[in-house]
Amino acid sequence: MSSKQKHRKHQTQKPPAHAKAGLAAPEESRADYLAVLPGLLLCAMTLLILLMDLALPGMAQEQYTNFPALFRMTHAAIIAAGVLFWVIWLVRRKSSAQGLQGLREVMAPAHAGEAARIELLPVLFFGLFLVWILLSTAVNGLDEKALHGVSYRNLGIFHFLSLILIYLFVSSQVKRASLRQGLLAAFLLVSDLAALAALADHSILAIPAFAQKKELSAIFFNGNHYGYFLTMAVLVGAGLFLCRQGRRMELFGLISMLLNFAVLLLNHSLGCLLAAGISMGCLLVLMLLTNRAAARRLGILLGCFAGLLLLGLLALAPLRSEFADLALSFHQVLSGDDAGSAGHNRWMLWGITCDLISQRPVFGYGCEGISDILMSETGRANPHNEVLTYAAFFGIPGAAFYVLGLVSVFAAWLRCKIWRDPFVLTAALAALGYFLSSLFGVPMFYTAPFFFVFLGLSLGRLESPDPS
Repeated sequence: MSSKQKHRKHQTQKPPAHAKAGLAAPEESRADYLAVLPGLLLCAMTLLILLMDLALPGMAQEQYTNFPALFRMTHAAIIAAGVLFWVIWLVRRKSSAQGLQGLREVMAPAHAGEAARIELLPVLFFGLFLVWILLSTAVNGLDEKALHGVSYRNLGIFHFLSLILIYLFVSSQVKRASLRQGLLAAFLLVSDLAALAALADHSILAIPAFAQKKELSAIFFNGNHYGYFLTMAVLVGAGLFLCRQGRRMELFGLISMLLNFAVLLLNHSLGCLLAAGISMGCLLVLMLLTNRAAARRLGILLGCFAGLLLLGLLALAPLRSEFADLALSFHQVLSGDDAGSAGHNRWMLWGITCDLISQRPVFGYGCEGISDILMSETGRANPHNEVLTYAAFFGIPGAAFYVLGLVSVFAAWLRCKIWRDPFVLTAALAALGYFLSSLFGVPMFYTAPFFFVFLGLSLGRLESPDPS
């Protein structure tokens, strides 16, 4: 047989059955169960604190200490699972050449050949973000705040590093569609239970652990934080409804989406409502360009959203007040008249934060390094914008690497045609919604990790790639 014939035969050989189905090889797929653990443990943590809130009257006073303590234990288990995952991955690589090739495959998994391969840019930029966090900490010092953050937010330097190394990168290695579906369903189930508890407290019962909070917050510390969680829940429900992966999953997604959207209206976190609406609008544009049938179905869904929003505006005075405040804020910003109070004083917070950033633009102030300054000047210890938060903590280069990482992820979604995989699309939709809400919010220990898990899931393999 000639060399040309051998080459032709090699090119036309059929791929293994697991590769043809878009699945991982057997020895790789066993690691899926470790890769899915970060998200599942986060769901378990959220469920456990909900059960404690419902069952223990003393949680009314102890939630603010018990929830962070439970997160620290959950976080330790997640780190252990993540480290074990990377150890197993390293052991499988028998030579440096295989290791380099394996690194590319782990960080940029194949979908349908080289033409549809996810680029390494997300790994590069988030890796640089991680390096800049370390440099900033080295420059500013590893004090108590850098180690543990403030007790309220409970995100220190090691938490931020693990958000990238464990929650994002390990979650991106979940290759089985059934596990991605299971994780999304688990998150949605927990969010539904929290929503039902919040509704019960709002209209029927008086749950002691919920009663002392000013807003509809469920297990979270305030209404805005619950709004970030609800945004992801609404979009996960919408994604599962649009997936058409069986009537039961479709019905589960629809009911969950409507339930969490109703609670979001009662919660009246306007930034989160806008984030959910904009995310669905972006998905509609994508569907109009790629799948007109799905776009019609999504249009009906958006019509339901609009109808519920209209009912909410008619029935809920706090929601009407939020929209009135939004209009007033636009007027204040555009006219310059008392703009500092715009957006519940966020405009003032952002201005002061930008001034602080300009004084230390390269390495910032370190993790939580501006909290005391902001508190003394504004009465709030965080800028309420995650991009500005990272710029203040870790310098403008760190925030730039974070933003570039997200942009490269969005570009990878479009290039790899995420709409072909329903669960990747659902995770991507939830991640987009959180990012938009984070422009008005605070990174918290019980919401930010979910964002990085969904971001990781959205970089996973497509289960049934289109050969074109």
